[in-house]
Amino acid sequence: GAAARRCLDLALACAPRSYYVWQVSGQWHRRQGQLSSAREAFRRSLQLNGANVATLHAWGVLEWRCGHTDLAATLFQQGLHIQPHNKYLLQSWACMEARCGSAASASRLFAAAARKQSADGAVWQARGMHYRAQGDVERARRAFATGCSLEPTHTPLFHAWGSMEAEVSNVTAARAIFQRGVWERPSHPRTVGLWVSWALLEERCGDLKAAREYLRAALRAERFCVFARAAWAALEARQGDCAASRQLYEDALRIDPANRGVWSSYEAMERAARRPAAADLIHARSRRAADLA
Repeated sequence: GAAARRCLDLALACAPRSYYVWQVSGQWHRRQGQLSSAREAFRRSLQLNGANVATLHAWGVLEWRCGHTDLAATLFQQGLHIQPHNKYLLQSWACMEARCGSAASASRLFAAAARKQSADGAVWQARGMHYRAQGDVERARRAFATGCSLEPTHTPLFHAWGSMEAEVSNVTAARAIFQRGVWERPSHPRTVGLWVSWALLEERCGDLKAAREYLRAALRAERFCVFARAAWAALEARQGDCAASRQLYEDALRIDPANRGVWSSYEAMERAARRPAAADLIHARSRRAADLA
């Protein structure tokens, strides 16, 4: 964080009238939770280039997440006046409306995004997830299927669709969709989520051999994937093999020593195994790792 801040300050000193540097500054401050500084940076960016749609989008997302939905909608709308076909603005506005319970408005915006970016898998993924959140599985299924046919290499679409089918206990369909997704991009790092979700589905179905095979495939696709190791560690803990779980958590933490989620799951595993001393030691190690990050 400190190194990034120094680089950002240097960039602003070298190019104080660069709208792009101010935009990046705003995004950095937003990620740090420094919202007043983020807003000021976005304002400076727009003063230098009022047609910078990326800044309008980033600022709108900030206000949406802060609960200022009217201001967010105004910023999204300003961006769409400049670029009416911008999928990021349409999707973010649609997602915001959906979260606020404005299903009709969200559907209208998702439909607009699909019309203007008809072959973009991300648009159909967002639309399908909206319908899923509304409980309309059939419309979600049609949206996912349309997106997969238009952009068959869009791995997150297959992941979202397969996960939905697994959630509604349509196991045969979920397996087929996960298989299609990994066939489209075999051994690609983006298939990791597909492999892991497929593995968890097989665990629920009692096929632990297949589950472990798919987790190995996930690690072949992305050798240093912390997420896949943590998922495998949790699976082994659920099966009562704490030694295997422990080794996988340690492997994950060698890759990402400051990963709070992994530390928390590791500690919880030891407490569930009634090893309070080991859990306390892991907690202390996690605190030291956080201090060093």
